[in-house]
Amino acid sequence: MGVSEVVQRFLREHPANRLRNSNRSSLTFVHGENTYSVEELVAMQLVNIKSQAEKMAEEKIKELVLTVPPFWSEQERKAIIDAAEIAGMRVSTLINDDLAGSSSKIRN
Repeated sequence: MGVSEVVQRFLREHPANRLRNSNRSSLTFVHGENTYSVEELVAMQLVNIKSQAEKMAEEKIKELVLTVPPFWSEQERKAIIDAAEIAGMRVSTLINDDLAGSSSKIRN
């Protein structure tokens, strides 16, 4: 979750934002007087996803399984777990997304 091409493009398209190092191992976006770490931004997305899933399932979600790209580093995997914890969620496991797709084929 470092300064990838995606982050560089985002900063070009949104010049009001700046970057700085965070107290975690990732980056912090600075927008005006507000600062958001990458983990905090992902946590916001996870809260929204959880809310939608709970409405669809009509029950509370207590744990989650997250899929991640198989090429993600240990640092990126730790960051997604940190994001879930910031969002108040418990990650039971991480699964490579290519494995998640193949396991659904087995059940069908």
